[in-house]
Amino acid sequence: MKNLNKDIKRFNTLKFLHLDLADCKEMTEKGFEDLIEVIKKLNSLQSLHLSFSNCYQLTDEDLENLSKGIKRLYSLQSIHLDFGIFTVWRLFTDKGFIKIIKSLKRLSSLRSINLTFGKRHLKDEGLYHLSKCLKRLGKLESLSLNLLSCSKITDKGLEYLSDGLKNLKSLKSLFLSLKNLKKMTDESLKYLSEGLKGLDSVQSMYLNFWECFELTDEGLKYLSEALKTLGSLRSIDLNVGNTDITKEAVQNLHIELKQIDSLKSITLNG
Repeated sequence: MKNLNKDIKRFNTLKFLHLDLADCKEMTEKGFEDLIEVIKKLNSLQSLHLSFSNCYQLTDEDLENLSKGIKRLYSLQSIHLDFGIFTVWRLFTDKGFIKIIKSLKRLSSLRSINLTFGKRHLKDEGLYHLSKCLKRLGKLESLSLNLLSCSKITDKGLEYLSDGLKNLKSLKSLFLSLKNLKKMTDESLKYLSEGLKGLDSVQSMYLNFWECFELTDEGLKYLSEALKTLGSLRSIDLNVGNTDITKEAVQNLHIELKQIDSLKSITLNG
């Protein structure tokens, strides 16, 4: 890590930084602190991609320090943070992730956000703070959230998320992977549908509800009504497999979507 810090320090005008630290089990707290100090100095950085999958040794304090580094990157236009979708974290809680989320709302230049959390990392409170963040980032053009198996998220959390989506009038691409959210019901799809209706500029949408076992045909009806209001939508990829939604309901949705002239690509799995 020491050599990496020296290399990066030579490029204080660096615009793009991609570090894959997955499985770096020997990275110490001191190494992480050094990395954060370097990131703080990259005032010209426009794109940041960090992967921490299987970095078991990270703590809430580490993530808080990372958040302090991120919120200084005022030129940042794109951020991609991957905390793994299969890791069992031992040394920190969702409080560390909330610090990361809060740091984003200061970055008014952001146009793209890509976040991966998983395996109980995030709760409803995290989506509440994400919603507040999105309300401050009205110029966002791309949003990607992967919340695989965040089993403590409930309908209330999806209500928070929906409230934040309503503000994204410039959004062109939306990727939501909510696989295996066991507490997600039709109420969540009702809330999400209300949020989607405000996305006047969205052209591409990916929605994955695989193994959200409580979802039924009633929830799909809410989603259908929302999709039919999106005049700019060109591509939709929807996965409702392994839920309580029937194949007949999915087939009916496909028929309805084919009648929308603007839609050029329709992929439905269920």
